[in-house]
Amino acid sequence: MTNKNNEHFDIIKKVIHSTFLTPFNHRLDDHKEFLKKAYELIINLNSSDLDKPEALKQAFVYKANLLEATEHLLKAGLNDYETEFKLFEKEFKVHLKSQVKTKKLVQKKERFDIQSDDSLFIKILKPAKKAVYLISKWPEKVANVIRKLRGKDQVPLKSWYHKVNFRDLTNYYLKEKFLEDLKPAIDLYYQEVTATALTLWYYDDQIDKRLSKNFGLEQEDELKKVTQAEVDENLKKLDAAKERIKAVVEKSFKESCASFSFNLERAGTIERSNRSFSQRKSKKLHKKITNNFKRVNTRWNNTLLVLNDDWQIDLELYDIIYESLYKIIEIKSSINDKLNTIYDYKFISVKQHLEGWKSKLSKEPDQSFKKLIVSELPAINKQLSKLIDDTRDHIINQDFLETIDSLEQLTIESLEKISQRRAITRGVDFNAPVKGAQINYISPSELIQFETAPQFFKVTEAIKVATNENLSKAEATLLQMEQILSFNLETAASKADDSKNLDEAKSIALEGMDRTIAQLDNAKEQLDEIEANVSNELNEGLITYCKNLIKFTNNENILELRVRIAKGKAIDRGRKLKENVINTVKNFVPLAIRFIKASYKKYNELFRQKLKRLGIQGVKSTVSTEMADFLAETETVIESLPVVYQRLFRARPLEDDKFFEGRREEHKQLKNAYSNWNAGRFAATVVVGEKGSGLTTLLNLFLFNLKEDKEIIRLRPEQNISREEDLLLYFNEAIGGKNRLELNALVTYLNTGKKKIVILENVQNLYEKKIGGFVVVKVLAELISLTHRNTFWITGCTQYAFKYLDKTINFSENFSYKVEMEELSADDIINIIERRHKVSGYKLVYEAGSDEANNKRFANMEYEEQQAYLKKNYFNELNKLTKSNISIALVYWLRSTNIGEGNTIRIKSIGNIDYSFINGLSNQKLEVLTILLLHDGLTEEHVADITNQSIQKARGILHTLLEDGVIIRPELTYFINPLLYRQTVSLLKAKNIIH
Repeated sequence: MTNKNNEHFDIIKKVIHSTFLTPFNHRLDDHKEFLKKAYELIINLNSSDLDKPEALKQAFVYKANLLEATEHLLKAGLNDYETEFKLFEKEFKVHLKSQVKTKKLVQKKERFDIQSDDSLFIKILKPAKKAVYLISKWPEKVANVIRKLRGKDQVPLKSWYHKVNFRDLTNYYLKEKFLEDLKPAIDLYYQEVTATALTLWYYDDQIDKRLSKNFGLEQEDELKKVTQAEVDENLKKLDAAKERIKAVVEKSFKESCASFSFNLERAGTIERSNRSFSQRKSKKLHKKITNNFKRVNTRWNNTLLVLNDDWQIDLELYDIIYESLYKIIEIKSSINDKLNTIYDYKFISVKQHLEGWKSKLSKEPDQSFKKLIVSELPAINKQLSKLIDDTRDHIINQDFLETIDSLEQLTIESLEKISQRRAITRGVDFNAPVKGAQINYISPSELIQFETAPQFFKVTEAIKVATNENLSKAEATLLQMEQILSFNLETAASKADDSKNLDEAKSIALEGMDRTIAQLDNAKEQLDEIEANVSNELNEGLITYCKNLIKFTNNENILELRVRIAKGKAIDRGRKLKENVINTVKNFVPLAIRFIKASYKKYNELFRQKLKRLGIQGVKSTVSTEMADFLAETETVIESLPVVYQRLFRARPLEDDKFFEGRREEHKQLKNAYSNWNAGRFAATVVVGEKGSGLTTLLNLFLFNLKEDKEIIRLRPEQNISREEDLLLYFNEAIGGKNRLELNALVTYLNTGKKKIVILENVQNLYEKKIGGFVVVKVLAELISLTHRNTFWITGCTQYAFKYLDKTINFSENFSYKVEMEELSADDIINIIERRHKVSGYKLVYEAGSDEANNKRFANMEYEEQQAYLKKNYFNELNKLTKSNISIALVYWLRSTNIGEGNTIRIKSIGNIDYSFINGLSNQKLEVLTILLLHDGLTEEHVADITNQSIQKARGILHTLLEDGVIIRPELTYFINPLLYRQTVSLLKAKNIIH
């Protein structure tokens, strides 16, 4: 029986080797690959010169790659038993079915004799069993005596047999009991995974310490680089782990085999009932095993989770640190280059002119000195003024504030990417399983934004304020140069009237020149302060920020701050609740009385004001004084703002995504159309949006993100084109051709050579709202149809012009994709404005209007609550007027702006301006406004042509509207005033003129 048992054991042992050990081996192999990849990243970075700034760029790329690689740790955990050892269960079951269900075996002598390891109960039963056995054998013994007397052979006494449920015994001892003793193997597997990962983390930490030391964050003396030999040694541990796990499993199986053999001899006897290893008992034991496996495995998976999250917190933080440190180096270099450009080109030019004039004056004979000054003074002043203006513009165009703000934007973007939920534990042993109760879940993003990030943002805001002040001082210093030079030369000319004072006059003129030149040095010092502030205060602020981030790599610091945040939130909630209760009690009675009294008046007034704002209520037919002043003063108010602020809020298309907000769906539609065109489908696209909705910016960003080698043809006709030959000439000039004035030649050009992308905006300028005015758009439609395979067409058109063209000539049928510029959300508009303002470096204060002055609830608010309340009200009013139109919103923002003391921008309420006068406009004026809206601006000649009027009559109507402020004329083209654009559209819709 022993040989058969050994054969039985060998088969099961093979099943264990081929199926049970496989999950461990495969996962250890995967873990080995992870370690190889990670060590390769570390060794590659270690081979670089970590003292140089370029190492920071390599470091944050390395951190990002390692962060992605460490996700493997979560995959290293075993699944539940049924999933992980499904194949083992299947193969074992196949072998089990091949065995007989029961076996009948002879009971050995030991089953009748008392053994030392028998229980007391068995020791009592065995003598009785033996006695019964002996009594049962008396007939056989008597028969043998008779046989002996007769001289016949004796028959051996028949043994007692015992029936063994062999399958149940095999399942119970060679599987379930075997599995019951496998916790050491599971522990060994996880301990090897965590130990090798911790070694890797150690070498990663060494890199962080080296870089931190090199860039002034930490001081570490003994730092170690990993060698290839150490890597190989660490990897060999995984191969050794396989053998150790195998040994543990084999030992467990050997013990199970011994138990099987022991119980095989006793099963079905008084010593061991078959019921003790029945299927029910096996199922019960198996459930216990799987539950224990789940408990142990879950805790080890907790260990991997905590290890992974703890490490990844470090990786994310150091990724931010290295990218920020590299960014500050870029900023310092950029500012230095910008300043050198100003000094080496603009300041040198001004200085050379001044020194040239000085040399000319110093060499001039005394008798002609005055004549020279008088004759040259206007030219000198004019040329100096031009040089100074050019220098000022150059300084403003260097975008110092945007450059500094890029660090803050990088910080904000980094915090948005950082994880929101991580698992950590206090004093964890990564070589042991972790209970779920030991785990604390924290938000690294929330922790950083609680104190660390706001402190750094205070530094960046202060630097932007200081930079703005330095720019203003430098600008003022440059402007003073004109005054100093002009005053001194005029004084010298006056002194030269008397020949006795010629020497003094010349001295005054030359000293004036010297003082003027000295102003350049003063301006240079003021601009140098920008670089000094960045190199010192901003750099120190960033170092402090990075050091504070490093503190978060210590779990004790994280948990301590977590408690502080929780306490702070609880206190804040309690304070607000208390204030709300007190304010409610105080204000309820007077507010209720006031509400009852003013209810009718209030809602009636609101309704009336709404109609006025939309220009629907016909209250007045002439412009009120208040309205006239508001429209007339707009340009003056905007021009009085700092140039930097005007530039930030100018309603011009963006060239990059620095201030871009929203429009994700529209951008997605454009990309989809482009993909389909690349796939060979007809994909001509029209982008339709209200004027000022950001259509050009969307197209700029589409091209900005397009990383393909295509010929780009960008067309944006600013004047109306109403003839086919004019359109072909415009195309010809745009593509730089000389002999392509025929449509066929243009079609051939677009259909041959490299694939092209044609972006044609302002389609509203390619037709006239009159009979026979659609020639050009029809030619455009034909051109698109004939060239769409080799040319991707994107056209842009204002929404009201597109609707008109679609109703008249079914214009939309020429396009496969129509991308509509949807209204931006209120939050998008707020973000657009606040991002631009933040770059300015000015503080922002919202002013209370007359409504708030009489509001007791507002008066009882804290300052921060008042500002939040005023901000909400302002943007509510702004959205009512602009309907999320970006350009109009920016104009209204500038119109609401006042410069306060201490680099403060004060935003006043838009107020209840009466727009109802627009309802009284005559039909002729409404007709003119309609065609200006549909064509997005026209000259006098085009207005006269479309309305079939004389130039004089058209001019008269246009000038009346211009005087009333309803339209504007930047040059020769008339446009609807942006401040009245929304009211004009509402009126024309109300009168069913447009749709």
